[in-house]
Amino acid sequence: MSNHRIHHIARRRAVLAAAILVSLLLAACGSGGGTAGPTATAPSEQGSEAENGQICDIVSDEAVAAVLDAEVVRREPFEEPGTVGCTKGPELGDVPHYVNVYVLEGGALGGLIDEAGAEGDSQPVEGLGDRAVYLPDAGTIIVSDGDDALSVQVIKAGVPGSLDDCSTIAADMLGRRG
Repeated sequence: MSNHRIHHIARRRAVLAAAILVSLLLAACGSGGGTAGPTATAPSEQGSEAENGQICDIVSDEAVAAVLDAEVVRREPFEEPGTVGCTKGPELGDVPHYVNVYVLEGGALGGLIDEAGAEGDSQPVEGLGDRAVYLPDAGTIIVSDGDDALSVQVIKAGVPGSLDDCSTIAADMLGRRG
């Protein structure tokens, strides 16, 4: 095997490991002991969007409730430079049950679609954004949408969400983006 091919495989695995790490970190954010703050309906002149809860409006509570078959009471926003997201789900319990969504402005995950699509268990997804790929082991869809990238992770009763579950949430997010 050529050095170029070995380097390509190693790079692809590193990129996918980073994507999975992001999903795991988001899952940890969603399984913490904190409670979600109140939903903000208008922007505050003080504080960030994450602090006032608007970021959680990137996906509807109705779509999350339908996918999880549970009332949404947790709305845990997060915001980092270039990235916004939210974890939504029912009350915390012993078994993880939540949806993580996030947007990376400027397409930071765009290259991951090619890398993730090269993995044996990944599945290309038609009809979502410019390009999309589903990672069944992580219950995650990564979607390229113009200059941005979206990621959706669904965990139902501790099990990664299906393609249909992830697609439902991704379509809701894309529809809300306009």
